[in-house]
Amino acid sequence: MLRPARVGLPLAGTVLVKFTVLGVLTFAAARLGADGAAGHNVGESLVNVVFTAAVAVGQATVPLIAGYAAERDVVRIRSAVGAGLRVALCAVGLLGAALFVFRDPLIALFSTSPGLRGRVTGLLPLVLAVVVSDALQAVAGFGLVGLKRTGRAWCRRRCGSGRWRRCPSRSPTRSV
Repeated sequence: MLRPARVGLPLAGTVLVKFTVLGVLTFAAARLGADGAAGHNVGESLVNVVFTAAVAVGQATVPLIAGYAAERDVVRIRSAVGAGLRVALCAVGLLGAALFVFRDPLIALFSTSPGLRGRVTGLLPLVLAVVVSDALQAVAGFGLVGLKRTGRAWCRRRCGSGRWRRCPSRSPTRSV
């Protein structure tokens, strides 16, 4: 029971931090008014739809990486993570391009308000940037799941994505 908890709890912590931040951003957008909140919610919905591809790719890499970790084959682990990153970027890139090309009919599914359309269209470059960066961290995070080393992903989220100096130097889970 402790072994799955060492992997699952830090992973659950990263999701908790992420969605807490998204909730705070939703409240901040609501303070901008109804159009701001609606634009934020449509943008977040579009991010989630496109991000699903990266999650699927990341999950597909877990069994490969776990098998290579059992064999202690670092080269194949890195190769699997690299392949996952490339596939996720291609999938997110294609979905992002489709989102950009078909933005008018997609936004019309949410609302026919011209104000909302303009706001969401203005958010699209940010939406695409968020999805690409989130796709990269998701695939890398699933790689850590395959290695059973999710403590580092939790630490990165907790410390603010990239500010490692406040994070512990060692992962709280066992190494490969």
